[in-house]
Amino acid sequence: MPLAGFWALLLRWSGHEQVQVDTASGPLRCRTDEDTTFRQLIEQAARATQAAGASPASYRATVPHPLVPGGGPHELRLSCSWDAQGIHCTLDCAPGTFDEAELGRFAEQLSLLLTNGTDRPEQYVQELDLITPEERRAIVGPFNDTAHFFDDSLLLHQLVEAQVARTPDAVALRCGAESLTYRRLDALANALAHRLTALGVTAGTPVGVCVGRDAELIWSLLGVLKAGGAHVPLDPDYPAERLRFMLEDSGAALVVTQERQLATLPEGIPTVLVGKDDEEAAGLPDIGPEPRTTPDDLAYVLYTSGSTGRPKGVQLTHRSLSNRLQEMRRQFALTEHDRVLQFASASFDAAAEQIFPALMCGASLVLRDAPHWGPEDVVATLRKARVTVAELPVALWEQVIPLLAGRGTGEWLRLLVLAGEKISPGSVANWFAVTSVPVHTTYAPTEATITATTYVLDRPGPVLIGTPVANTHVCVMDRAGGFVPVGVPGELWIGGVGVTRGYGSRPALTAERFVPHPFAKGERMYRSGDLVRQLSDGALEILGRIDTQVKLRGQRVELGEVESTLVAHADVASAVAAVREDSPGDKRLVAYSVPAPGRLVDVGALREHCRRTLPEYMVPGVIVVLDALPLTPNGKVDRRALPAPDPQAQTQDDTFVAPRNEVEQAIADVWAEILGMQRIGVRDNFFHLGGHSLLATRVTNRIEALTGVAISLMDLFRGPTVEALSRRVLERFAESEGPS
Repeated sequence: MPLAGFWALLLRWSGHEQVQVDTASGPLRCRTDEDTTFRQLIEQAARATQAAGASPASYRATVPHPLVPGGGPHELRLSCSWDAQGIHCTLDCAPGTFDEAELGRFAEQLSLLLTNGTDRPEQYVQELDLITPEERRAIVGPFNDTAHFFDDSLLLHQLVEAQVARTPDAVALRCGAESLTYRRLDALANALAHRLTALGVTAGTPVGVCVGRDAELIWSLLGVLKAGGAHVPLDPDYPAERLRFMLEDSGAALVVTQERQLATLPEGIPTVLVGKDDEEAAGLPDIGPEPRTTPDDLAYVLYTSGSTGRPKGVQLTHRSLSNRLQEMRRQFALTEHDRVLQFASASFDAAAEQIFPALMCGASLVLRDAPHWGPEDVVATLRKARVTVAELPVALWEQVIPLLAGRGTGEWLRLLVLAGEKISPGSVANWFAVTSVPVHTTYAPTEATITATTYVLDRPGPVLIGTPVANTHVCVMDRAGGFVPVGVPGELWIGGVGVTRGYGSRPALTAERFVPHPFAKGERMYRSGDLVRQLSDGALEILGRIDTQVKLRGQRVELGEVESTLVAHADVASAVAAVREDSPGDKRLVAYSVPAPGRLVDVGALREHCRRTLPEYMVPGVIVVLDALPLTPNGKVDRRALPAPDPQAQTQDDTFVAPRNEVEQAIADVWAEILGMQRIGVRDNFFHLGGHSLLATRVTNRIEALTGVAISLMDLFRGPTVEALSRRVLERFAESEGPS
């Protein structure tokens, strides 16, 4: 029973399907899946103990610190004794690892697991209650005490209009050498609003906006809101069929666009063209139409990728946008003195966070003056336009950093905002090596309105997604919808004013992802699908995606965890992991890594680094070193553009040693054929070249067919080089011939 409980605790902390504890009799391993019950774990423990020949009195496990981001492995010990009263268990650790309070928390969790598992042995291990009453009170109370008043009866365009009245002649938009005042911006938006209302646009009417990344985009968005409509951003770079689907799915029967974008739109869709002289050409008033919108009307429909390939239209209301964007103005401390870079496509929710908080406070928006920007363009604009606040995609930011060496960011930039992808501590360290500008990380899926949590970095260190913003709740949940304790991985649920309506045309999916709030009656939470853990101060660390948990040869692999391990190496700036099947039936875990500035990636050393914290089945079989990760036009990693690995590049030794006899040559030929390589050295490691257990079976079968000598899988695992396996074949030859 103690072994089953210890296993269960380690399984829940790690999120893995296999764990190992060490005893005086040797290692004891368990293997589970998501449907393993506590009774089955007890039975595994009994078999393992019986095979060991005795019931151990103590168990040792090496685990990462569950309460310290990026914490290294620590030894945890469970000692057991038996008497007439029952079993007595004590947890302790090596000096300088876990403190007394942490050990106490772990012991209480172990006690809860044993008690609940004994009472309900048919309960799945992954659903056993681990949380203490004290931790439950912290989740409901201090961790989610985020109430802050914002007048969210004021709509976005009304907040901008109030700023127009305060500073009408201040510069609202800058794009290259051109600029636009608040007064002019408002007049253009008002003119468009009148044109739209004349065409029947009213409260909640979906209106497509297909405009390039220039000034027309900003007043088009404002104009749709002033008319009462809900804008549906349509990126001109999207394929025509995707745009057609978004228009049909959203119900938008009208599109605001530019003449140069007409060819990208479906034929027959009614359009309203925008240009720089709209209000004079139309002869319309430059004051807005009468308000016709309420805070709970639809303001925005944003399309996100769907797991089925069908985009999902997320519906955001005026109230959620107003509340959230007033909060982000406060978070970023924006004032009329700021110049804010507007980088994101309007099809991404980050665009709203870049546009509206700036216009609410009199800041100037700095627009992109070209449709596609590289890192050099970003650096040039930061300096030339005197940008003070910039938000960038993580992958693009990592390419900007080397360009700042010796030059810095310029004297004006005071805040960098990062969102959308996981940030590596190595990249943060590289950033602070060239500048002291703080990094404000933001996190949220579109379904929770742009940003749900934030975290500020002012020095190198672990990167978290932080704590909830105003009027937001976050909970870490197990798969049965129960709270999990601090330090234990679980799915992040998000609640509060930012929770959106859901997916307009997909009620079943809305019901699946938007669920009843566990402690706020009548409210809903959004199940994010993100795997996180909460630390003792309430801050959240993101571990990856639940839906990137792939099966590889029967084992569940969390790609986010593999990527986190790769970027924790000092030589790696950024990395992604993927399961590829470049040869039919041969699935491999492939890692792509980019060296940190001034460093080289040693593939063998990086693989050994992974082995220190990951189970063997999660260690990449192939590691590809790239100068940079391929990016989409929006600056995110383009996984579809990742190159197929060259197996020949996986040889880990600089000194190639060719086969030296017939046996070595035969084995090398077998490996080359099965691994798809041109040459194999006698000291190359089969598993480092991308081999795995299924391919290993093919190797041993082929060697036996060629030599007549039976070689076991264990022989290959113990001696995974041509040289070692050749010695084993020759030993078997000698054994079979016997004494002369």
